[in-house]
Amino acid sequence: MKKIFSIVFFALFTFQVNAQFEKTLLWEISGKGLTKKSYVYGTFHVNDKISYHLSDAFYKHLLEADIVSNESNPDSWGELFDLYMNYRPQQRTKFYSKFQLKPVDKQDLLPLFTNYNFFNQMSSGVEGNKADFSESTVLDMFIHQTAKKYNKKTVGLEDAKKSFVNFSKAEQMVDFRNEEKEVSEEEEEKKAILTKILKGKSIYTTLKDFYREKDIVMLDSLSKLSESPKKHKIMIIDRNYDMVKSIDSLVHQGSLFSAVGAAHLGGKEGVLQLLINKGYKVTPVIGPLTKKGETDKKTIEEYFPAPKIKTEPTPDQMIQTVDFDLNLNFEKIKSTLDITNGGVLSMVRVPLHNYMQKKNEYFNHKSIDSLLYEFIPGDILEKKEIKDEAYIGYDVKNKSKAGNFQHYRFYVTPLEIISVSFSGTGTYVKQYEQAIFDKFKIKGFKNTWEKVQPQKGGFSVTMPEFCVQYGNSDKNLSDVSFEAYDPQEKSYYFLIENTSLDLNFIDNKNFQHQQMQNEFYMNQEMEETAKFEETTKDFVSSSTNEHRKVKLKSIIKGNKFYLLGAVDASEQSSNKFFDSFTFEDFKTSESTVYRDTLGKYTIEIPIKINEQTILGIGNDEVRSIRRWQRNPEINFEPKEFDSYTGKTVAVEVMNYPRYLQVTTLDSLKNDYNKELKTLFDSYRIHKENPDPFVSTWDKYFKEFEKTEVLSNSFSHNDALGCEVADALVSVKNSDQALKIKTFFMENRKVTIKTLVDRNYKNDDLFTEKAFSSFIPEKTNQRSVFDDKVKLFLEEATNETDSIRKIAYNNLYNLTLNETDFERITTFLDTHEFEDSDASGKAGLYQKLGDLKHKGVIPYLENKYKAEGTKTTEQLAILNALASQNTENAYRLVLKLMEFDLPVTEDAYEINQLFHSFEENLEESKVLFPDIFQFYGIEEYNKPIISFCNALLDKKLGSAKKISAFQKLILTHSKLEYKRLLNREEKKASEEDNGYEEDYAYDYEEDENPNSNLLNYLSLLSHLPKNTSATELMGKIKKLDNPEIQLETLKLEITHNKATKEIIKKGLENPKTKFKTILLLKEKDAFDFLETITDDDIAEAAMRDFDKIKETSKVQFLEKREIKQGSHQAVFYFYQSQKTKDDKIIGTKTFHSMAFLLENGKIVPKAYFSPVLEEIDEENTVEKLMPAIMKETINADHLGASFRKKENRENYFNYEE
Repeated sequence: MKKIFSIVFFALFTFQVNAQFEKTLLWEISGKGLTKKSYVYGTFHVNDKISYHLSDAFYKHLLEADIVSNESNPDSWGELFDLYMNYRPQQRTKFYSKFQLKPVDKQDLLPLFTNYNFFNQMSSGVEGNKADFSESTVLDMFIHQTAKKYNKKTVGLEDAKKSFVNFSKAEQMVDFRNEEKEVSEEEEEKKAILTKILKGKSIYTTLKDFYREKDIVMLDSLSKLSESPKKHKIMIIDRNYDMVKSIDSLVHQGSLFSAVGAAHLGGKEGVLQLLINKGYKVTPVIGPLTKKGETDKKTIEEYFPAPKIKTEPTPDQMIQTVDFDLNLNFEKIKSTLDITNGGVLSMVRVPLHNYMQKKNEYFNHKSIDSLLYEFIPGDILEKKEIKDEAYIGYDVKNKSKAGNFQHYRFYVTPLEIISVSFSGTGTYVKQYEQAIFDKFKIKGFKNTWEKVQPQKGGFSVTMPEFCVQYGNSDKNLSDVSFEAYDPQEKSYYFLIENTSLDLNFIDNKNFQHQQMQNEFYMNQEMEETAKFEETTKDFVSSSTNEHRKVKLKSIIKGNKFYLLGAVDASEQSSNKFFDSFTFEDFKTSESTVYRDTLGKYTIEIPIKINEQTILGIGNDEVRSIRRWQRNPEINFEPKEFDSYTGKTVAVEVMNYPRYLQVTTLDSLKNDYNKELKTLFDSYRIHKENPDPFVSTWDKYFKEFEKTEVLSNSFSHNDALGCEVADALVSVKNSDQALKIKTFFMENRKVTIKTLVDRNYKNDDLFTEKAFSSFIPEKTNQRSVFDDKVKLFLEEATNETDSIRKIAYNNLYNLTLNETDFERITTFLDTHEFEDSDASGKAGLYQKLGDLKHKGVIPYLENKYKAEGTKTTEQLAILNALASQNTENAYRLVLKLMEFDLPVTEDAYEINQLFHSFEENLEESKVLFPDIFQFYGIEEYNKPIISFCNALLDKKLGSAKKISAFQKLILTHSKLEYKRLLNREEKKASEEDNGYEEDYAYDYEEDENPNSNLLNYLSLLSHLPKNTSATELMGKIKKLDNPEIQLETLKLEITHNKATKEIIKKGLENPKTKFKTILLLKEKDAFDFLETITDDDIAEAAMRDFDKIKETSKVQFLEKREIKQGSHQAVFYFYQSQKTKDDKIIGTKTFHSMAFLLENGKIVPKAYFSPVLEEIDEENTVEKLMPAIMKETINADHLGASFRKKENRENYFNYEE
């Protein structure tokens, strides 16, 4: 039956897809009172030859048409490029690394020879391996170019931007709510039919086959079967209606030749059928390709009307360039397209940074000449040197292997190399190269200075007039840099702007200024001289080498960082440059009020820079919708809105947890105030870790409390009926601050924030407009002041499974008061819980444990003992009783466990219970020793041992009380010992077979296979002496297992049982020496530490942490001290090499250890072990030592780098 259905479905499917249409791609449109016939042709959007199976009729009707249309008009694609290229740059992880000027070398010259054709298939002239199998351009562009060449009216059948947005949404969006739905029988049949059609081929291969056969029926079928109905509607059907509407209008204005994708032609909602529905007659046009058609094609392709040329200066006025019809700028690259002829003119600018060469050498223009033969396509027809006052270079004419003429020109100025490439098909370039290159001009030298500023505004500065600018765009987010040359002094000047897009990037101003300047010096291999104090007002430094004198000044305002530099300049000129820097107003741009439909708020933002967000195609928009589809109550990631000036505001929407309830607004405001006070603080564990092996380094060298609240005030918004907080928060000694505005609404908290100057005067237009226009909407979600217990009970008793699931999943947000006791217990007593609700029921018992109501304990006891109470519920009740944190409650826990011990395969539940015991040892000690009666139960074995050890370590119990279990404990200890022996034997076997690892694997605590034995050893150490136990301990001590040795030593030192011999053994073993020293720092009964030097301690620590083999050769290099704040640190440096058969093998490894230094002595417990490094030509010992010291001491300062930025791989593989 199913097979019959499949056959019938396939027959109906293919019949419905207009079986009356013949196999052709060219169709005549007539009737409905038309005086001229029109035509529609189905294209394939590639330049492969498959798309050019054309007939004489195709060329005839195209050339005779009055109007030519494509799906969209390529002349209008400029705004699409602006939209597509308007991306948000990624924030650099090493923020200060941008403050670098790398002198150009051969590896940087590759872009000069690359013909940057961003227009891809819009242009003409295919090169390379594809040339023999491709046409000059895609068929759609051939049709459009033909119309342009012969002065025909060109139009688009649809709005290009609208289609692009719809395409983007269709490609990116997935309805996650449908993911779990079962696939329907119809969808299964569609898949089966598609499989039959494909016959093992890919969809794209099958598509080409059907296009080659001109089978528009099967093209339509393939489109329907291979896409979801929703996507097919957006990509095909909706557009068909739009395009037919346009055709219906255009055919009455003259003869129309229209090109649409072939998949749009067929189908009951295809272009042809829709035209028939409107009363037109569509007739297939079938005919051959003869010499006539071939001649027409050749004539069209070889005809190049004069391009429309206009001269345009670059924003810095340094170059007069040429523009055609469509322009695209990307960083230091500009490309312009002659749409009519498919020609492309590209310009690439590569900064020289000659003035930062290590030696007093300048770029030699002959380096370009040496590369021309390799990197100019095809044959060089003519090459000549060009020269002027401000440049020297080459003019090169060539012809590619595909037969296309091209023209390159290279200009080398004191500041940059400029490459201009002109390409096209056939003789196009040859015809117009003179006219194009005659219009290119390079600015000459002047001995004057001028005021310069970015197009976007923000600042101005005075520099020599011969000045280049990069990134000076008012269309997208881009930082600007200026470089200038003074021909009189032969000095150079630069300004580098760097914008932080991270609103949390706030730091100590002295560090920021020092880092900006010192990273610059570091990358130029100059002495790092920038050092500033808290009283510093002008952040200026200078550094010299044998060839250069550099002076720097840094400026920070909000999220804007500026580095100004003068190279080989006089003091007067340097100061003139530095002192001229002035902050200016940013220029404004057109804005609109944007409504976020998910976050439910409105805000006025600039249109152009935020267009992807406004149109709903930005990545953050797509991510938010996908998350919302999974959970409509989700708290969205902050959404950021930009100004093209680089300013950013972020909006955070926090929906209050479903069952969060507060009695007054003050509690929310108090929580908010606490958050502000620790906003930029580092997380700190306030409880001191008693483990003698855990380092206290962070206590001295990590700044935990950094936040400084500059202002914080509340006001009432009458329109929204909510409180609003305005705050300015910074960190100590920072010039930056976070401006925050928070709306405390009844059901959510909505925040808008941005990074500003510490002394912000509310004078940034973008910021003020965004903040003043920002309005969160009132929503119909439940108020945080509502009775949430009532809401929970309503939803928990709902008949719909999904609603009950929501209720129990959000139970952790529910807070009970004493007055809620009756309601909750009544619900627990009367409600019939489904099996799927068991965890929710257990959760309610635990919630009751938080109440101090007098009825809680007896109620929980009765419920525990009630017939039918499940194990999960029993454990939840025990946890609830433990939450009471009273001795009586713990006594009841023990009583209930004796009444009916819950046993479960879920170890987590039992571990959680005992964890709560260990958290409150002062009260839970009443469980001891009776809790040990459950020791024989496998599931309770390990938790009980751990709990008893915790009590005995704190001296809250007597080991004598469990001496009756000593024999059983010893038996289990012996079993764990045997397991350990087995693991050691396997490890030895692997090492014998060559599987030994260089560095041991550090197990996480919950993965440690020795943890059980360690627990038993700890417990045995508390118990009275026993011959069998002593023998076992003796065997264990003989094991070559550092972890076990250390644990036994730790226990014996703690219990004053350690002998000189065992301590000496620990100190003699390199694997245990350092941790033995740490133990002795706790208790050194035999004064071993008096004979151990700081150098001994440092080397022992390094060997321990870096797992150095005893056979490796280790060499001490030196030690260095460094001060951070009020604390001093010392770093020890070593290098090691592996040996084999007493011969050194492999590379050298660099090792380091750091310690707190007090009174000239290291503090062993305050240690830090940096990562291992390999020593090589780049990573020399001399470079590694200062880098590791700075990285370690400044670990809190994100974005900083203390190593010279590595150069890219040399593309040319030339030896310098």
